[in-house]
Amino acid sequence: MLIPPLPHAAADIACGDAAGPPQLEAGVIHLPAAFTPGRDRAYWDLPIPKLPSGATTLLIDLACSNPGAVRAVSLHLSAGAGWYSAEAAAPATTNRQTLVFPRGGFAAVDSPAAWHRARSLRLSLWKRADQPVTATLHGVAARRDTVAIVRGGDATAPGEEAFARRMADRANALLMRAGIPCTVIDDTLDGDLNAFRLLLLPWSPAPDKRRCQRLVRFVRDGGKLLVFYNASSPLAEALGLTVDAWQGAPAELAWTGWTNAPAAAALPPLLVPHRTTNLLPPRPVPGNPREARTLAVWTDASGRATDLPACIVSTRGAWFAHVPPLATASAGDFMRQVVFRLLPDAGAAWAAAAARSVAASPLADAQAQAQFESRLVEALAANAPDRVARLAADHRAARAAARLAAVPPTTGEIRAVWETGGHRRHQLTPLFAALATRGINTVFYHMQSGGRSHLMSDDNPLLPNEAEVLEAARRHRVDVHAWITCWSLDSIPPAERETLAAAGRLMRDANGNALPWLCPSHPVNQERVIEGAIALARAGLPGIHLDYIRYTEAGCYAAATRTAFEAEQGAPVADWPAAVLPGGPLAETFGRFRQQENARVVARLASAVRAVNPRIILSAAVFPDPATARALGQEWSAWLRDVSIDFVCPMAYTENLATFSAWLDACLQTEPDVASRIVAGLGTGADESQLDSLGVAEQIAAVRARRLRGFACFAVDSELLGRTLPPLPLTTQPP
Repeated sequence: MLIPPLPHAAADIACGDAAGPPQLEAGVIHLPAAFTPGRDRAYWDLPIPKLPSGATTLLIDLACSNPGAVRAVSLHLSAGAGWYSAEAAAPATTNRQTLVFPRGGFAAVDSPAAWHRARSLRLSLWKRADQPVTATLHGVAARRDTVAIVRGGDATAPGEEAFARRMADRANALLMRAGIPCTVIDDTLDGDLNAFRLLLLPWSPAPDKRRCQRLVRFVRDGGKLLVFYNASSPLAEALGLTVDAWQGAPAELAWTGWTNAPAAAALPPLLVPHRTTNLLPPRPVPGNPREARTLAVWTDASGRATDLPACIVSTRGAWFAHVPPLATASAGDFMRQVVFRLLPDAGAAWAAAAARSVAASPLADAQAQAQFESRLVEALAANAPDRVARLAADHRAARAAARLAAVPPTTGEIRAVWETGGHRRHQLTPLFAALATRGINTVFYHMQSGGRSHLMSDDNPLLPNEAEVLEAARRHRVDVHAWITCWSLDSIPPAERETLAAAGRLMRDANGNALPWLCPSHPVNQERVIEGAIALARAGLPGIHLDYIRYTEAGCYAAATRTAFEAEQGAPVADWPAAVLPGGPLAETFGRFRQQENARVVARLASAVRAVNPRIILSAAVFPDPATARALGQEWSAWLRDVSIDFVCPMAYTENLATFSAWLDACLQTEPDVASRIVAGLGTGADESQLDSLGVAEQIAAVRARRLRGFACFAVDSELLGRTLPPLPLTTQPP
């Protein structure tokens, strides 16, 4: 512990910006802030003792009176002539919680002395809303971790630092979901690796010779490695493995997840969603000297198990055929099993912590709570972490069911999912039957990108057509809306993108580089999207759902955009694109032009499809922060005001309940009486968030408290259907 002991007096704590004077009381420090316009941060400087030798993570134990007012929390260590700074997400609720700051997450500012020489800690709250807030600091602690994530950089992932950071963040989220304490280190590997027992390499595809030798030596000295999507022969050999040649698949035949391998039948059954078209499958070396075993194999596009290894574990580590999966509950369970195989003594400590969490969040049903705690005592006595994990998961699911039962749905509530498509005909009936059974009444089914169909065609003869999807949905009384991605071309083959680029139909950034998005100002692009929507309306779809009807952060400054903007202005723009870039003389005018371009397309599309079917329902997936949406040319409140669309789906993808609630409240302020035209998007399997049953229940409760039109889960996968939705009474209260 660094704090307590507390400073001797409040005068020992300096404060600034929107911060009020601290108050010391009964072993805690109250830190009040009054956010007002122009005051975006509040900070307090607290004296701390010397950081312990080998400390790898700082932990901040606090409670927040109004988390919706806070965007983020940052930590700054003053050391010599500089600082070390790191940032974490804002507290999720008013409950006491611990914010985690790994050593590798701190960036040096100016020229600081060594990290462990810091003697002052600055705690900063960053404003989301002009409201008062008080943070109650219960403690600051330093932790020495034995598990570390190696964040790729110049030494192991040259030129791919941004992607390496994303994969390190994903691995960190995965271990947090698993309940495995860890830290993050850089790939210089210059420190004492022997302080760690397990290293993860989420993205280190090209380790140089020195780093490779360092990792091999770490393994030979008794350390364990978890390696993802890597072809390094020396590392594989050190673990008793070899790596097959790269295997690829077309998008319609993508691998979709992991399931237990036959040799791992003793493990609890798992199905981990993880979609990819690229694999580097590992295999045991001949003779298998390191006792390598396949724990998981890939499932194919139909969900059936293949013989392709997804994860092999040996006595020296584990090797994965692809990058870390998203941090779903199932992925966390699988990762915990892998870690416990490599570090068997870690299970007892984890199980004890899991049992404490069950006791700390009791069910309202005292008898049921007592039964859980009794079974946990038995599992702990038997040293059975897997049993503890199942009981803890069941307890969390029971809390989710109770939370949702307390807020029944309103009449006419939309309970939707985004379905990414790719299903074969024989899969449609089971899909819609499962969704209907779980209380889902609306599906946004992906059918087009930029006017190009993703359903049955000469290229995809195994896929159903629109009529077959519609019929399967009708049989189970589910409304199916055609999900159209308008400008993004993520699912379009590269060769087709090159053709579009040559025709001048793609967005371009300020440097003239082509982006994988259609230019919204190009007349042909507009016509293709509108014609595609008309075809879907004629096919009898009761609804059309628009997505990616916006600009990227980098564009667009293509020739078609310039032509349209100059026509709108009635004069040429000589200094293009400098004049319309942020800070340029025409920047604000150009921002309004971008909003109008998308608004015109939405209005034209609405008029065209309503001419086919006046009762067709139009909706759009939009950014949840109205200011961010406007900056990307997505003035969706105007679309509602002009009745171009019937409702919007703000993509409020976050696991932070306070942030989710703040986004909903911002959306409600855009137009009078807008609640009935908002269907909140929940991130169950999004890159930004992977909500479990309790997270979904809490967010649905927030939606229903505001009397919104409904909610939609992104997106359909094995986790949503098999684990997240089943415990939830979406339509009725449990008996």
